[in-house]
Amino acid sequence: MTRQYKQGRWAWGRLAAAGWLALSVTAAAMAEPAAAVSAAPASAATTPAAAKPAAVEASTNEAPTNNGRAAAVMKRLTGWTRADAARVAAQLQADIGRGTLEVEAQKRRILIRVLDRDAFGTGSATLRPSFEPVLNKVRTAIKELPGDISVEGHTDDIVVNSARFRSNWELSSSRAAAMAQELLRFGDFQPTRFKVVGYGNTRPLVANDTDEHRALNRRVEIVIDQGVDDSAYLTGEKPLPASLKPASAADELF
Repeated sequence: MTRQYKQGRWAWGRLAAAGWLALSVTAAAMAEPAAAVSAAPASAATTPAAAKPAAVEASTNEAPTNNGRAAAVMKRLTGWTRADAARVAAQLQADIGRGTLEVEAQKRRILIRVLDRDAFGTGSATLRPSFEPVLNKVRTAIKELPGDISVEGHTDDIVVNSARFRSNWELSSSRAAAMAQELLRFGDFQPTRFKVVGYGNTRPLVANDTDEHRALNRRVEIVIDQGVDDSAYLTGEKPLPASLKPASAADELF
């Protein structure tokens, strides 16, 4: 078993890759600057005959320019999210190394995966007291991040039917709710940013064909969606956050 960073994922891995690379990926390296985008000025029309071709040229160039600008903005936004994910992984490195947590950057989302073997007892939705320090570190790592937060519970394919939980849906949603309540306990977040989801056994990470694979599927995922305002950023209706403004005129998007 080796620790590894691979394409925006910080986890305790099985591949024979060399070394623990997550902490060597700096925010500057991950937030790749977007290419400069500029529109070529239209030629001045001096006669009525020249006016029509100039209008056609402007119309023809408008869509590619807008598409290029949107791609450049999205590249900058995605780099921002990946840099945030790298910082979260750096703060949670000890628990990632123990195999308790995983961190992933998925386009404009940051996902923190909690495997339930450490967080909950078998068939229970009560957080183990020993797991509270881990959630305290998660809370500290994400409390300054922008975005909506979804806490999502998952189970393996073993059917749940107990006195307390009638289905895998109930168990997964109850575990997600317990984790959300713990994250909210000290008032670091606005509750309106949160939602709680139980997926039961409908979204496995891997096939439920071994005990080890079932253990991977029993999890709660804390998902920070930073793409809520992306459509406004892409159209220019909303300015980019100050931290994403171009470093120089050569990198200007607007």
